[in-house]
Amino acid sequence: MTGPALGVLLPRDLPAAEVLGYARRAEAAGAASLWVVEDLGFRGGVAQAAAVLAATTTLRVGIGILPAAVRNHAFLAMELATLEQLFPGRLDAGSASSAIVTTLRPGCGSIAIAPSGLRRLLNSTT
Repeated sequence: MTGPALGVLLPRDLPAAEVLGYARRAEAAGAASLWVVEDLGFRGGVAQAAAVLAATTTLRVGIGILPAAVRNHAFLAMELATLEQLFPGRLDAGSASSAIVTTLRPGCGSIAIAPSGLRRLLNSTT
């Protein structure tokens, strides 16, 4: 019987020079996923996710949660779609504000936010 898939959180205050080693150790230890945080004053979520995806081979990488108030969703969708094209099936991302929670999953072509134009953009770029 297989147990639940376990993921780890990349500490937001981990020095940048230690991020890739941390991710590789998590993958080697059997973690199914690694989640990065985008937090003002630390590091950007998309950049961290890209680096971790490139440095690992099987680890699923999640970004939680990208701040909707300061991220343009059209450009964010392009960035996430690019990562999904480069690392198929290994990316999960969320975007939120105090009013709405959004789940962006370029790999499955779905998006859970209202603007239909962004939905079309995601579906056309993956």
